[in-house]
Amino acid sequence: MRTSFYFPKKSSRFELKDQKLTFEELRLLTEDASLSDIKYLDLSRTGLDDQGAAILANCRYLTNIETLLLDNNNLGDEGVFLISHSPCLQSLVSLKLSGNEIGPVGSKALAIAPSMTSIKTLDLSHNRIESFGAKAIGQSDKLVNLESLDLTDTGIGDDGLKSFAESFIGGKLDSFYLGGNNFTHEGIRIFSEVPNFSSITSLNLEDNHLDDQGIELLSESPNFSNLEELRLRRNELTADSAIALANSTSMVNLKKLTIENNDIRADGIKEFIKTDNVKNIEYLDVSENQLGPEGVKAIASSSRFSNLKQLILSNNGVLDAGAQAIASSKILNKLEVLHLDCNNWIEASGAKALSQSKTLSNLKELTLALNLIGDEGADYLANSKNLSNLSYLNVVGNRLSALGEAALFSSVELKGLKNLEYF
Repeated sequence: MRTSFYFPKKSSRFELKDQKLTFEELRLLTEDASLSDIKYLDLSRTGLDDQGAAILANCRYLTNIETLLLDNNNLGDEGVFLISHSPCLQSLVSLKLSGNEIGPVGSKALAIAPSMTSIKTLDLSHNRIESFGAKAIGQSDKLVNLESLDLTDTGIGDDGLKSFAESFIGGKLDSFYLGGNNFTHEGIRIFSEVPNFSSITSLNLEDNHLDDQGIELLSESPNFSNLEELRLRRNELTADSAIALANSTSMVNLKKLTIENNDIRADGIKEFIKTDNVKNIEYLDVSENQLGPEGVKAIASSSRFSNLKQLILSNNGVLDAGAQAIASSKILNKLEVLHLDCNNWIEASGAKALSQSKTLSNLKELTLALNLIGDEGADYLANSKNLSNLSYLNVVGNRLSALGEAALFSSVELKGLKNLEYF
């Protein structure tokens, strides 16, 4: 058992994450006056339980703490009550409680705690707060200054989303994370009608069951005109969702869009690029959407994608034709990140096209893992005069021999390469 803790000089941060603390070690920590200089304290994955929370809550040296990370511990409702009602933690601005054992009662404790009025960031992801907990958070008159709220995988369901939306009285929410809650379009219907969410710029609805009807409701709502980032991975979407997003009169400022693992296909992409709604997009993830070469060609040839900096096309059956379309594009010259990994069946000729592309001269990250480029393709990449800005290259699972690996490892042309993954 340790008998003391080292606090870095001239630093307001102290991190003990991943270090299991005994009861006595935690007590020893909270008796150290050096904590009074700390504003950022990370005790994630330290085994903290409700008993430990009681010690932490009564530490008189924590009055300057602004950010407290308690992720992935064993905190229950009692522990959350003690933390949120602590007179020693009145300066908290950010509280992260992901992956604990917090239920509806713990959520209610947070919602009524007087010290929560200064909280701007609250993370309750991967707890089971359920519908009651969501309603308590929503109607809290203490959490009115929230700017970022993470309720990912909290079991709130459609009823919880409706309750939260109907009772929410805050007006400053900027980032809202709602993934993995089994929402359907029924929950989205109420969520889309409430004007209290008009301040949101980042919305995460991944891993739900929204389907096309849910996206149509979101797209038709006038309440998301400030939205810049939308994440819709794995939501049972088809080309109709792409059409809805393209025709939205409010979602015209999107910069980041993730629709990974749906069923958009080439037809959906072609519809998506027909309006100016996509013109500001800098990050686009359309992985696992069965785009094929035709869908990739539509992206590569659309002038509305001229601001793209990151393009994720994993697992789309891109083939050499798709890779060649990207390489010959006159539009994608701002690309810095390109992912063409996983079952895209790109062979040496596709790698050759990428290596000879002047359009991709600003590329910093290229992922080609699990394709078929072989030693020939590796040699094209190694001798590319256009990919000198690459700092990361992944060619794992491409049937490279020692010769292909050596060509990349010893490449003179890839002078900016800092991270090469090939096995």
